[in-house]
Amino acid sequence: MKEEYEQIKSALAAGCSQAQFQSMKCPKCGGGLVLSVHPKGQQFHVRCSVDSTHLSMHGETGNPPEWWSQVDKLGWY
Repeated sequence: MKEEYEQIKSALAAGCSQAQFQSMKCPKCGGGLVLSVHPKGQQFHVRCSVDSTHLSMHGETGNPPEWWSQVDKLGWY
């Protein structure tokens, strides 16, 4: 399962599309994912929408996708 978590993190760091992100599911329960983007726009936090103990991780990218500008910046962890 660790590989599935890394695939999610890598896809976000590579600047996946919004549609790709929305199709991603928690490897543990199949729930949706919630994305928070740091106000500076290059760091992110992704978690399981059902239970954050299933998946909760930070990452960053040097080239954030445009759709991240629409992501809520108030939920930064």
